[in-house]
Amino acid sequence: MLYDTIKEKLFSPIVVAIGLISGACLMLLAEKRLSYAKCKTDIESISYKQATIIGCFQTLSLCPGMSRSGSTITGGIFSNIDHKTSADFAFLLGIPVIGAAVCYDLLKTANELTSMDWMMIAYGSIFSFIVACIAIKLFIRWVSQYKLYPFAFYRIFIGISILILFR
Repeated sequence: MLYDTIKEKLFSPIVVAIGLISGACLMLLAEKRLSYAKCKTDIESISYKQATIIGCFQTLSLCPGMSRSGSTITGGIFSNIDHKTSADFAFLLGIPVIGAAVCYDLLKTANELTSMDWMMIAYGSIFSFIVACIAIKLFIRWVSQYKLYPFAFYRIFIGISILILFR
């Protein structure tokens, strides 16, 4: 619903840099706040309240520079869900969101696509699915081991670099 407004008003290097740094600060706060003693470690035990909090965090990704999966995982950690379960839930939440975005884009451009375009989209979708499955598995293993700290520091570095370059 807000696609045009977000594209027009919010896609500037400064806004992206602020989003990167803000997201990093949220990640660091979540890591500091996490209580491993009270952590939920499986998706089935996530409550409706926790799912709602995670969904609210996911909406932060409407702002440029805020990652959808990063926001969702951070929301899970704020809700006392461990890293692996938060990442699993984030990727499950991404399926309808990403699927809806792709379908919306395809509906808007369907009459402009040729049969060759549709074939390329099909091949690209299959290849992307395979690569995404591998990447998600590796990412979940990585975030379980190293937490969000490397991502947070990377985001701060990139955000500050953008601010310096575009001041």
